[in-house]
Amino acid sequence: KRGSILASVGAVRHDEGKCIPCLFWFRGLCTKEYDCTYCHMVHQGQTAKKIRPSKRTRDLWKSQIESPEEIREKVVQHLQESKATANGDLPSVDPEQAGFWLE
Repeated sequence: KRGSILASVGAVRHDEGKCIPCLFWFRGLCTKEYDCTYCHMVHQGQTAKKIRPSKRTRDLWKSQIESPEEIREKVVQHLQESKATANGDLPSVDPEQAGFWLE
C-alpha cells in the first residue's frame, strides 16, 4: 500500500497474496529483519511449522552418533575400569555380556 511501512522486503506482495511467509519470523527467530526476502506479516491460517535442519547440519549430527559397537566397547572399558578400581586388579569382561545394555 502507498505510504505504509513494510515489515520486510518479502512483504511487498503481501496484499496481492503472492508472498511467502517467513517461518523464522513467525517463531521470533528471523535475524534478517527488514532485509528478509520472506514476508514478516501474519497470514490467515498460519501455524508454527517444523523448521527442518539443513542437510549439512543433519550430516554433522549423524557423524557424531556412535555405533552400537562403539558404545559396547565403552561399556566394557568402563566396567573393567570400575572393577579394577574396586578390587585393585583388572578382571576380564566378556563383550557379549556387555551387549545387554543396548538391547
